[in-house]
Amino acid sequence: MAEMSRYPEIDLVRGIAILMMILFHTVFDLFFFRILPVEVYSGFWRYFALATASLFLLIVGISLTISRARAASVKPGIQLALKFVYREPASSFSGCWSRYAPGYFSGRASLFLVSCTLSAYP
Repeated sequence: MAEMSRYPEIDLVRGIAILMMILFHTVFDLFFFRILPVEVYSGFWRYFALATASLFLLIVGISLTISRARAASVKPGIQLALKFVYREPASSFSGCWSRYAPGYFSGRASLFLVSCTLSAYP
């Protein structure tokens, strides 16, 4: 089987989303441990967190769509279905964990959305 090519644009945006996530979580931790007196629940940092989560979820959706299209082109129907069946237990566990575990104000929701997408995607 020939090696699938990557999309550099998606990798670039994914890298930006990861850097945004690292920056926000660093600021959040500095706020949480009372090292930096910044308000992360409102203003700029709130919108920055929402933009980061939105970008991350957008990239997950695009990547999942590309992955499914590529898998459908090389796998017959039952093998393609099994690929998503094997994914179900892990994504259901992470969705349940994120739903009930205490954590950041946007982290639980984004993890839950990703796990629901992985579970429900045909």
